[in-house]
Amino acid sequence: IAARLAEHAIYDLVAPVERVTGYDVPIPLFRLEMKYLPSVEKIVAAAKRTLAVS
Repeated sequence: IAARLAEHAIYDLVAPVERVTGYDVPIPLFRLEMKYLPSVEKIVAAAKRTLAVS
């Protein structure tokens, strides 16, 4: 989604594109995988930070 926004609407964006990803480490085994992946809370927080700029 972020790449498409940057490609098609880069000059219309008021805030920078923010990436919400896992940690910069190798993906852990299954039991710890859910702690590695971005949570709903992290995604919502990033969206709120981006929308707060406008």
